[in-house]
Amino acid sequence: MTGTDTSQPQGAAGTGTGVLLRPDLYANMDFEGADTAPEPTICRRIDGQALLYPNAVNAIFGPPGEGKTWLMLAVVSETLNDGGRVLFIDVDDNGRGAIRWRLEAFGTLRETIADKGKFLYCTPSDIEDLEAIVEDMKRWRPSLVVIDSIGTVVTMSGGSANDADDFNRVNFRVMVPMSQTGAVVAYIDHVSKNPDSARHGAQGSSAKLQRISGVSIRVTGKEPFIPGQGGQSLLTGNKDRHGTVSRNCVPMEDGSADKFIVGTFVMNETEDGIAWEITAEGGVTPQKAGRPRRDRLAELKTMTPPPKTGNEACERLGGNRKAALNAWDEFKYWQAGEAGEQAASESRCKEGGARPAMFVLGAEYPLPRLRARLATVPEGRPMART
Repeated sequence: MTGTDTSQPQGAAGTGTGVLLRPDLYANMDFEGADTAPEPTICRRIDGQALLYPNAVNAIFGPPGEGKTWLMLAVVSETLNDGGRVLFIDVDDNGRGAIRWRLEAFGTLRETIADKGKFLYCTPSDIEDLEAIVEDMKRWRPSLVVIDSIGTVVTMSGGSANDADDFNRVNFRVMVPMSQTGAVVAYIDHVSKNPDSARHGAQGSSAKLQRISGVSIRVTGKEPFIPGQGGQSLLTGNKDRHGTVSRNCVPMEDGSADKFIVGTFVMNETEDGIAWEITAEGGVTPQKAGRPRRDRLAELKTMTPPPKTGNEACERLGGNRKAALNAWDEFKYWQAGEAGEQAASESRCKEGGARPAMFVLGAEYPLPRLRARLATVPEGRPMART
C-alpha cells in the first residue's frame, strides 16, 4: 500500500502534524486589540453609557405602538450626526416619507438623509434581496443596521415568525454576516399577543434569546407619543451577552423575565423638531429632553454669500424647516442692526463725530415689532427706516 490515508486519524492524540486542509475555518485567537470585554458604542444614555454592541446582533422588542421604531430612528439620527453610516431595512411598511420626516424631526440634515454614502433605505421583497444586501454591506461597511421588523423578514423568507428553525436560518444568512462587518445590528421584534407570552418576551423568544450576541431590550410605553407634546417608553433588558450594559443598570425586582432597567426613552416636541434622550434609572428626568441644540443663527452669520430668501436659508441649513425659518427671522433682525450700525458709523465719520439718530437693537425696534415690520417687506429687499 502506498501513500497515507488522511481521512483516518494519524498517530496518537496530540502528536499530529498540525497541517490543516481549511485553515480559513479557524479563527485567529491572538490578543491584539481584543484584551477587554466588548463595549457598546451606539444609543447613548444621558450618563454617556452606550447600549448597543457592534459586531453583534441586538434586539429591540415590545408591543405594537410602544415606541420601538421611534427609538431606533432616534439612534439612526444619533449615528448619522456622529458621522456614521446607517442601513435601514424597512419591511413593516413604515414608508420612505415617514422615515425621512422622523429623521429630519430628530435633527438630521436633509443632505445627510439623501446621501447614499451615509444613509441607505431599502424595502427588500425576499431572502434573495436580503442576501444581495448582505454582500453590499461587506463592502459598504455600515456603522448601524436596523431591521424593522424581524418577524416580517422571517415570513417573507418562507418561514414562520414563531418557528425557531426559521428564525435561526434568517439569523445565520442575514444578521450574523452583517454583524461580522463590524456593524451594530439591531432588529425590531413584536411581543406575542398572548398575555403570558408577551410577559416573557418576543415571538419565538427562547430561540431568539439564544442567538442574541449583544443585548435584548424591551420597549414598554409609559406615555404615548402625541404630536406637540411628546411621550415616554420604559426600556428594560432581559439579556446582555457581555454584561457591560447590565452592570450599569438597576436590577429588576418584580419577578418578571426582564432582568434590569435600562432607562427611559423620552421625546419632547420643540420648535427645532423632536428632542430625545434616554435617562438612567435613579437620575433626574429634566423637563425638556434633548441633544445639544443647533445654533442656526450662528450658521447663517458665517455663510458666504449670505442667503437672500427664507427658502434659500432653509435649503442651506437643512433639517427642520420651522426652526430654519425662525433662525432666518433672527438673521434678518441681526442684518438690519448691522446695517444700521454701519450707516451710523459712516455718518459720524463724515460729520465730525456728530451722532445722528440710529437704529438701536432692542430699543427703537424690539424683536416683536421688528418681526411685524419684516413680515411686510418682500424677501430680498432692504427695509426702509421710518
